[in-house]
Amino acid sequence: MSASSPQQRAIRIAATFAFGLAILKGLAFLQSGSVALLASLVDSLLDGLASVVNLIAIRYAMAPPDNEHRFGHGKAEPLAALAQTAFITGSGVFVLLEAARRYTLDEPSTTQPALGIAVMLVAIIGTALLVLYQRHVAKKTGSLVVEADALHYLSDMLGNLAVLAALILASQPTLWWVDPLAAIVVAGYVLHSAYSVGRKALGQLMDHELSEALRDDILHAAQQEPGVLGVHDLKTRAAGPYRFVQLHLELDAQQSLESAHTISDKVAQRVREVCPDAQIIVHQDPVDPAGYPSQR
Repeated sequence: MSASSPQQRAIRIAATFAFGLAILKGLAFLQSGSVALLASLVDSLLDGLASVVNLIAIRYAMAPPDNEHRFGHGKAEPLAALAQTAFITGSGVFVLLEAARRYTLDEPSTTQPALGIAVMLVAIIGTALLVLYQRHVAKKTGSLVVEADALHYLSDMLGNLAVLAALILASQPTLWWVDPLAAIVVAGYVLHSAYSVGRKALGQLMDHELSEALRDDILHAAQQEPGVLGVHDLKTRAAGPYRFVQLHLELDAQQSLESAHTISDKVAQRVREVCPDAQIIVHQDPVDPAGYPSQR
């Protein structure tokens, strides 16, 4: 992926937007003291950080294999994601503790919410435009990273709506509790996001198998090739943008090595049709065809 690709440009725009929002929310928080706005500020900072780390990780992960990294650099992405998870979790816990402290005060702590309301309106409108742009890029390029980022910002827009409602309601003395409640909701979303990201990152770092559905498709594709008597020992894993597939083919022991190699190449091509861009290793096991059903 080139430095000027639409995918990386979309990520840069998202990062710039997130950090810009964080600055505006920070100014509004200092004036209003709203803990819900603080939670939204933390969320925007995390969005910007995630975009920057993703940009760096994707650039490094897409680097071709070298003499010291024969399998490529794909695990740079889950490593970066795991680091984000730790930071996101810490930030979410901080917001929860601050919201709990506000509840113990049992009194209004939000003042002059006008700037906060204005900032949240800007955030909602800006996020809506960003999501439309990202969806356009994702549709044009087929990028799953940009598509996922668009879904993330769409959920952020719902959080911004909750904070906006909290700022409006918390301006009423009897509804002061709405502000810390909204902060807890946003913090809960942040912690849930951290869990999801961390779970996926650990799965890749621990070489978790690809989905059961995809493994079934790979087995079916391999078994469809004429000359294949059986398939076993399928092993799969992912590392960032790369996927790896290893399998053993059971082939007629009486055929030539050249014939067995041709069948293996055709099986690899079939597997790539269901698992594009996968790195595939095929091992041929010679067997007696007498114990197998007749070939197609």
